[in-house]
Amino acid sequence: MFDTVRPVSLIASLMPLGIAVFVVFVSFLPLGTSDNFLTLGPQFVLCVVYYWGLRAPHLLPPVAVFVLGLAIDLFSAGPLGFWGLVYLSTYALGLGLRDRLKHRGFLLQWLAFAGAAGLGAGLAWAMGSAYFAALLPPSPLAVSWAITVAAYPPLSVIFAVMSGVKLRRGV
Repeated sequence: MFDTVRPVSLIASLMPLGIAVFVVFVSFLPLGTSDNFLTLGPQFVLCVVYYWGLRAPHLLPPVAVFVLGLAIDLFSAGPLGFWGLVYLSTYALGLGLRDRLKHRGFLLQWLAFAGAAGLGAGLAWAMGSAYFAALLPPSPLAVSWAITVAAYPPLSVIFAVMSGVKLRRGV
């Protein structure tokens, strides 16, 4: 499904981080009525982190992933490090699956993302429950997970086109 991205210029090498920063700002557009930092809506930043972790982790290093999470924490007035840890965990899982998914089709990569995003949502739920010292309802994060998983295919196509990766079919 993917080829490794090799940047040919400074602009190309900064593209993943630029996309991620843009998505952080988009995440805070007033699209819903949520007042809880755990239910900000779809985790589009997670899509960016996972996509670039699979394809070109050298273009979006772990420190950048953590800083993106800190930005979400600061903008949402949540506990510092909360989303950074969630994003780093998902990023690490993507890196761990990278060699296994490298020559597989998009469907399998998407299913792997769904699993990784599910683990990220579970981690967010557990940390949020610990932070508030109460079991939080899991349904808001489940809805966020479902929308995030549904958003991954079109976002990954956009990222691939932007980076010049040739898309391949197959399972």
